[in-house]
Amino acid sequence: MARPRTFDGDKVLDAAIACFWSRGLEATSVRDLAEHMGIRGPSLYNAFGDKRALFARALERYATRTMRERITRQHGPRSPRA
Repeated sequence: MARPRTFDGDKVLDAAIACFWSRGLEATSVRDLAEHMGIRGPSLYNAFGDKRALFARALERYATRTMRERITRQHGPRSPRA
């Protein structure tokens, strides 16, 4: 039986975003990510798969938090003239 996760998925993804942002995809190792995210390597693999899968999840979260929020605000309930 698998153990329940003891970390907040959003917080560790935010930490991964910061790590990728500062070092880039290729220069960031799984060890760097695990250390920056505050989790162990096996937990990283169990939760996110490999480094590229984690990068894809982090990129999706980044896009959701930044661009999509801006787009939603622009297409809000206001009329185009307003």
